Amino acid sequence: MCFKTSLSRATVYRMISACDFPLSLRFVVSRRIFWAEEEIDQWIKALVTNRSHQ
Repeated sequence: MCFKTSLSRATVYRMISACDFPLSLRFVVSRRIFWAEEEIDQWIKALVTNRSHQ
């Protein structure tokens, strides 16, 4: 996900705290955090659209 967005992990977590990034999915058994790729793609498209309207 950091590769896809070019954001650092710290930036992503700050954005999640500010409700500016899609929520993650947490799998307790593996102690890993995942994001739905479709949600990340939609988030990126929204950023591009908002930038185009400014």
